[in-house]
Amino acid sequence: MKENHLRLFIAVPLPPLLKEEIGKVLDRLRQGAGGVRWVRAENVHITLKFLGNVPGERVREVAQAMRRAAEGHAPFEIEIRGAGGFPTDRSPRVLWIGIGDERGGLFEL
Repeated sequence: MKENHLRLFIAVPLPPLLKEEIGKVLDRLRQGAGGVRWVRAENVHITLKFLGNVPGERVREVAQAMRRAAEGHAPFEIEIRGAGGFPTDRSPRVLWIGIGDERGGLFEL
């Protein structure tokens, strides 16, 4: 990564109760998987877009654009639908949880 660049992504935080439930699942998974670097449950989120390496001087601009995009957006509900691993379920580097957005609130965002 270039000096003074940050790896950024646009994400939606999850409600505390959902993070707690995901944390319980992660605890069970950790018991059977040695040598894995796990994300803490409080850092679990919904990734909307990976931006890649962004120059440090542009971070504030990106943050302001995201605030404007989310401003006034109504709360929405999602539901968990499935799970898996990426790039493969047998040898995952990332675990994912699928979501349902019946009313389209997340899609609108």
